[in-house]
Amino acid sequence: MRPTAGAGPSAGPVSSAPVKPSPTEEPGGSAAQPDAGHEIPQRQLDASALPADYPRKAKRNKAGDGLLITAQEGGCGKASAELVRQTGSEVVVLLVHTVPQDGTTMCTMDIRYPELPVKLAQSLGERTLVLKAEERQE
Repeated sequence: MRPTAGAGPSAGPVSSAPVKPSPTEEPGGSAAQPDAGHEIPQRQLDASALPADYPRKAKRNKAGDGLLITAQEGGCGKASAELVRQTGSEVVVLLVHTVPQDGTTMCTMDIRYPELPVKLAQSLGERTLVLKAEERQE
């Protein structure tokens, strides 16, 4: 049997401490967060205030300093996202669906699911993302 490289008395001590991944360098010189681009886990997402048929999906942006939240819009409606507040424990975002007020506009009968960007003061980290929804007329 051949000895394994790095094995034996000269291999040195082995640490069992967890290793935290370091940010990686993005093109353009910005440091990406290790969880950037990943979907927010359901345990960290409070979408209980959304309508039953509304999507419940959000992810961190590639820079790690914001979110991409999947919203719903249809016909003449337009979806937007408003950052309501950021605290040490939660980030609250209001998803707004704005529709024409006049009632005479002909609109298509389609549903779209745009990803809306929301810029944060700092990475979401372990904070809870709370999603709320509102319909407005203009």
